[in-house]
Amino acid sequence: MTTENDARAWLRANDHDDVADRIDAILAKWRARGSGQRRNWWDVLAGNEAGKPKKVEGVTFPVLAAARRRKGWPECETEVGVGKIAPPPTANRWGARKMKPKSPPTARRRGTARASGTVSAHNGRDHNGGQTSTRVPPPMLTVQNFAQLESIVLPSTDLVVMVGPQATGKSLVLELLKLAIDRNRIVRVLKQHGFKWDKPEDFAALYLGGGFEKSWTGETQLRFGNEDLRLDEVAGSRSYKGEDAVFYIPAHRTLAIAEGWPRPFTQYQPDTPYVARRFSEELLTSLNQGLVGKGKIFPHDRRLKDAFRKLIDEAVYHGATLKLDVSGMRKQFVLEYEKEATLPFMAWTAGQREFTPLLLGLYHLLPPGGAPKRREVQWAIIEEPEMGLHPKAIVAVMAVVLDLLARGYKVALSTHSPTVLEVIWGMSRLRGVNDGPARLCKIMGLPGDKKVLKTASDALQRTYGVVHVQHGSNGRVISKDISHLNPGAADQSEWEWGGLIGFSAKVNEMVANARARR
Repeated sequence: MTTENDARAWLRANDHDDVADRIDAILAKWRARGSGQRRNWWDVLAGNEAGKPKKVEGVTFPVLAAARRRKGWPECETEVGVGKIAPPPTANRWGARKMKPKSPPTARRRGTARASGTVSAHNGRDHNGGQTSTRVPPPMLTVQNFAQLESIVLPSTDLVVMVGPQATGKSLVLELLKLAIDRNRIVRVLKQHGFKWDKPEDFAALYLGGGFEKSWTGETQLRFGNEDLRLDEVAGSRSYKGEDAVFYIPAHRTLAIAEGWPRPFTQYQPDTPYVARRFSEELLTSLNQGLVGKGKIFPHDRRLKDAFRKLIDEAVYHGATLKLDVSGMRKQFVLEYEKEATLPFMAWTAGQREFTPLLLGLYHLLPPGGAPKRREVQWAIIEEPEMGLHPKAIVAVMAVVLDLLARGYKVALSTHSPTVLEVIWGMSRLRGVNDGPARLCKIMGLPGDKKVLKTASDALQRTYGVVHVQHGSNGRVISKDISHLNPGAADQSEWEWGGLIGFSAKVNEMVANARARR
């Protein structure tokens, strides 16, 4: 059965006879001309990725939800229908082409875009010149049988957000993502600081922290793009010079400045996870090399756009100046309130203590002098950006995340905050809308000036994925893609946004039922 017959049969079986009639009329016109022209009607019915309807022979076709779900595209405002299951795509008569193999590590260390490890989708044309459907790239990262992780898949998108309960291994997955990309640089850093390992298991403990020596077993599978990684190969990787391709801001970032100033790599216990030690060392190195110049750290006019600084000030610092105090025996961060009071680190609010190392990490990614991004850094991984923060401050952090995306970084987040997913949901619904950037600015509390609108517009063009990790029936952790964040989905994992809004829905239901009985 041909593609067009598949589409027409499905349309008539699902109350879209008018659309099927339009296709029949166009096919009849082509036959009358003696033309053998064909179209992939599922592609036509999906519209373009932004949701704009397509025309064939001057006839505008509606954007069908089922056709978009078939392609793996998110919902859009122009779609109609309820996304009933459509026939899955089949290979064309020529067969599927093989994807190009992943570039070797030598290409990544030169700071090229290949360091991100993503595989571009191929937009081809069929044998009659029609546009074929976009080929979905393979998962970016697949983890199987590692510690408590049974099967985890992260999609190849510009923004990846992981949600799920505590102890489901979100941090482990993100650490493995960094390991897959930066393994050669990780080996170099460990060796530079005098660490040695005789067995691959010792390397796993040095990188992931104490207790993970036996987590990577013979049954473990770690796949990054098209490349399978083995522990012995990773532990034996050659050392590469150059800046890390992944800048990792861990959840335990307050450890980095627990005494008011970052600590060197070797001042941490060997069983401390590598990403925590590395983050502290990178902050220390950056500060010593003039990350914030002398004195004032925030507000700093060379690191953030005015609009983003204002959001952060209103949500976190409330007019205080974050400064570097060098008057005593050692350097330390202090907050100065209009010269009336100067507070040391431990006198700050919990939110200010949590936010400041995050801010310094973001500064590291925002070079001064007009450059959009650090040349070699391709990824920013931020664990739980909401830690210790009020929702207003979480929105300010997410505004900076949008700026990172607009600058060309790929971003991976783990979160327990519905506010983070609300931003993602809003972005997905505004993508392709004419005034989408302006509306996104209003959501984030940003002004609609030209520079900020450009940032919002660029961020809306990026792709995203949301992954829910949860314990399966056997107690092991599995993942599910809930990127559509559809409140009307049949899947509880999706409509509850990975459990982040399930309790709110339960409260609403109970209260509504109680009021209805009165």
